[in-house]
Amino acid sequence: MTPMREVFLAGTIGKDFAFLESKRTILVSFSAPVSFLSGLVLMSPLGRPTSGFTNWASRAKGLHMMKRFLSEFSYHDDLNMFVHPEVVTTAYRDGGEQYVFDVLKEVREISACSPGLSRYIKDWPSRYHLSTKRINLLESVKDILESASKVLEIGCGTGVMTRWLGENLREVDAIEGENLRARITRERTRDLGNVNVFCGDILNTALKDRDYGLVTIVGVLEYIPVYDRENMDPSDSCLEFLKRVSDSLKEDGILLLAIENKLGVKYLTGCKEDHTGRLFEGVCDYPGKAPMTFSRNELETILRRSGFENIQFYHLFPDYKLLETVIREDDGVLSLYPHNWIRTPFEDYSGFRFHFMMEPLFLKSLTEAKLLWHFSNSFLVLCGKSKSTKVKTEWLIKKFSTHENLKPTFRHTVSLKEDGHDGFIVERAPLPYGDSHERSGVIAYRLEPRNQFFGGDSLAVEFNKAVLCEDYRKRITSLLIQLKETLMARYATGKVDEAGYPLVSGEALDYTFFNLIKGVDGDLRFIDRKWRFLRELPSDYILFRNLYHVHTFLGPFVKEKDPRKFVSSILTGIYPRYDPERIRRCCALEEEFQSAVNLDQVRISLDPRPIFSVEQTLHVLDSALTQRDDEVSRLSQELKARERQLTETVQTVGKMTEGLAILKRLIQRLIQETVSAELLGDAGELCLKLGMIDTGQSLFEKSRSLDSQKNHPKSPKFSKSGRKGSAKRQSPNHPE
Repeated sequence: MTPMREVFLAGTIGKDFAFLESKRTILVSFSAPVSFLSGLVLMSPLGRPTSGFTNWASRAKGLHMMKRFLSEFSYHDDLNMFVHPEVVTTAYRDGGEQYVFDVLKEVREISACSPGLSRYIKDWPSRYHLSTKRINLLESVKDILESASKVLEIGCGTGVMTRWLGENLREVDAIEGENLRARITRERTRDLGNVNVFCGDILNTALKDRDYGLVTIVGVLEYIPVYDRENMDPSDSCLEFLKRVSDSLKEDGILLLAIENKLGVKYLTGCKEDHTGRLFEGVCDYPGKAPMTFSRNELETILRRSGFENIQFYHLFPDYKLLETVIREDDGVLSLYPHNWIRTPFEDYSGFRFHFMMEPLFLKSLTEAKLLWHFSNSFLVLCGKSKSTKVKTEWLIKKFSTHENLKPTFRHTVSLKEDGHDGFIVERAPLPYGDSHERSGVIAYRLEPRNQFFGGDSLAVEFNKAVLCEDYRKRITSLLIQLKETLMARYATGKVDEAGYPLVSGEALDYTFFNLIKGVDGDLRFIDRKWRFLRELPSDYILFRNLYHVHTFLGPFVKEKDPRKFVSSILTGIYPRYDPERIRRCCALEEEFQSAVNLDQVRISLDPRPIFSVEQTLHVLDSALTQRDDEVSRLSQELKARERQLTETVQTVGKMTEGLAILKRLIQRLIQETVSAELLGDAGELCLKLGMIDTGQSLFEKSRSLDSQKNHPKSPKFSKSGRKGSAKRQSPNHPE
């Protein structure tokens, strides 16, 4: 019995542990209860932990693991979780697991909505595992999910979603293929007795028919084709998997599926594919072996073939991972300006992105062309086997204000709903740890629970277009003058500050282009008025805020890359006496506001930032292509040099072959002619060194014959292979 070398089990293991191999099965047996999972690490043949998408079971070519029901998993009391009987696990990690594990062991408050965990975010992996934004996905459809009694979570990762499910639903079975992640999930749900954690590969796990009211698959489906060794086609892998999931649901059960869209807007505008880190990977249908996402229609086809008749799509921005805006797919929604609800630019989680086009305008174009559903960044799909299963929310659009640095008391949702009378309303509600009204330093905060919906594009659309024009300063100045006129008409106090700038009410704090809706009549309507400064504000500060946000969000497309020069050049056209000191004062007011609403002190600076315009992006791409061409040229030259060396080697070998042929003919003549025994012996030794065993033996036989005739006492001895038994030929003068 030879254990697979890719598997390394450390810890206290029963003495009768063994791998039993046959043509069709691999079993792992233990003679007694053991504590082994804490040391389970998948190792590569070089002795390093595996990474990426390698399943150790897939290394066993031609071998097949037995599917086991969750009821057959072995419970380990010291781990407080269940383990697949054959210890079938996967080897996927992102590198942040151990840090998150250590954090969860130290932190007391670990509830799903706990804002305290966000304080430990230090990089992308820790943000993914600790951000409160992760649960926005489930919060958005909470009213639908609460009816489910028993839940199966497939691919629970480090337990972010598991914690929410355990707090809101009756019973949760969470299965995770990677052992450390499963242990983290257990740690995260340590005080939830209704959560069962299972460690094992879902592809080697059998699911009981009609057992669950809800099955969640969040960020998992794209990996199924990578691990599945039974189906070559990715769609077939997902289809077979989803059929099993469908069978495990009750007739009125719900499948909750979240996955990226391979045609997502962010992938077209400059973000790299989330799984591979390469541009346009999904758009080009994944030419290499990688986790694979699907387009909207591809995904719907797979779901319908899997047995789901009732399918409702929701469209997620920036994606399902750090959800901010979710839009219910409904043809009527496209006429409600859904692009106004989407914050851009989208983030590339690798830390760097290109900017090929202006995302807000692209989203507007997609909406007006009725194509938005095909280009959302991620999908949330609620599926039922029965047409009567409720999979549609009451709201049409929901937006979450839950930035990790925002103080918890200000975290809330904004929802667009039908009012029941052919109209629409906007509702705002605080999230857990949030409040509907609060004072913080110089800021007062109050959520309007309900107000009328105003249709129309936000003024941001006109600012976006102005930035792209050659005469952008003139156009932006014109827009700011229009904004200033309505600002003064509504909020002027009739006072001025010490420098002579008009003062406006503190209620005008957020009078910015993204909060101003331009109606069909041309009037500007101020929405989302939750912030109020507790003292009067200079009017130039409100205009400064607009320009500051223009350069912050649209910087890659602004021709003037220096924010200070950008702001100054435009405001001096409105306020001729505007100077650097005034800019510093506006920065100080913005710092005061941002620091009052955020957990950390915020510094506002107009120092130039490293941003990439379209021209710069093209320059970077051109440089990359040039480097690639140089590398191809270098490799081509190296290949030609190797070819020359090979040609020379072949010629040398040909000459040596000819020389050996001549040598062989000379040796044959030596055998035939009468020469001295010593010369024959030397020739025989040369033949042995050249590998000509038979010829060498013949020469030594003739040499021995001549020696015998001259009364030589000994002849060379040979081994069974025909070679001499000693390194030197024997002679009368050198007895052995």
